Order: sequence, then C-alpha cells, then structure tokens
Amino acid sequence: AWTSFLFVSVDVKASRRYLDIAEAARAEIAPGPVADRSELFWDTMCCSVLVFEGEIEAALAMAERTARIAAGVPPAECHAQSVRDAVCCQLLLGRPHEALALATRSDPIRSNFGTLDYHVALAQVAVGDIEGAKPLLQRLAHRSASGRTRMEAGTMLLVLAELARAEGDLDTARRLLL
Repeated sequence: AWTSFLFVSVDVKASRRYLDIAEAARAEIAPGPVADRSELFWDTMCCSVLVFEGEIEAALAMAERTARIAAGVPPAECHAQSVRDAVCCQLLLGRPHEALALATRSDPIRSNFGTLDYHVALAQVAVGDIEGAKPLLQRLAHRSASGRTRMEAGTMLLVLAELARAEGDLDTARRLLL
C-alpha cells in the first residue's frame, strides 16, 4: 500500500496495481490490532488514489470516515492524512467554507509529516479572507524559504500562485507555476 502511495502522483495506474497487490496481502492478516491499523493505512492510501483518479466525492467520503475512525488511534498519521485529504477534497469540490471549518476544527493535528497550515491558508484565500491569511502566509513563506522541510518550498509556490490568482494577478500566478 505504501508503494501505491509513493506512485500515486506519478502513475495512477501503477498505484492502483500496487493497491491490488496489497489488497491480496491484507486478506492474510489475522484479525486484531494489526489488522485494524492496516485497515486505517489502507483507507488512507485508497483515498489518495481516488483523488488522483478524479473520484473526489468518493475520496471525501473515505477520508471523513477514516478520520473519524482514526481519531485518537496510534499512530496518528492516518488521522492527520485523512483530515488533510478531506480538506483538499472540499477545496477541489469548490466548498472552501467547509474546508476551512474542517481545517480549523481539526488543527492542530498530530503528525510527523506536516500540519494543516497550507490547507488553512488555501481555504482562507478561497473564501476571500486574504487579509486574514496574510500572517499565516508570511510564516509559511519564512518556513519554506528556510529549506528545513523537503518539498515545502514547492508547496508554498502553489499557495502563492493561488493567492495571486485570487487577487486577480493571473500573470504572476502563471509565472509562479511555469
């Protein structure tokens, strides 16, 4: 399943094949705590594949269900990723108010792999609260420029492109993305 997650943004068909292989292996796990955690990881991986396959509503339903089940269950990464996925799905579906409410209600998440800060910033921009987003955007820009976290600068670039688009500066948005 982790291999599927690693492939999902590069080759969705390969990712789906890896999920099928993992599904066969999952059937061999004996019932109990390991199987329960395996189910949470499985749902988290499936959600990401569904997003890249364009099945946003299905991904949202899975992310919300997984987030509810995973809340308070160690390790916290399944819950954190499920919340991030659900916020992203709400944004992709054009529901920025719901995305912002979920991100605000869920923050801070316990995760070794990031926060909801970028999601909150995108949702604030999407609802038109650009002034409210600026302090967070400034913190994120400083953190991204430090280079301490891998790929954070690229994520910040996408957020800044969305900010430029929201402010009506399509030329800057295009330049940031190209």
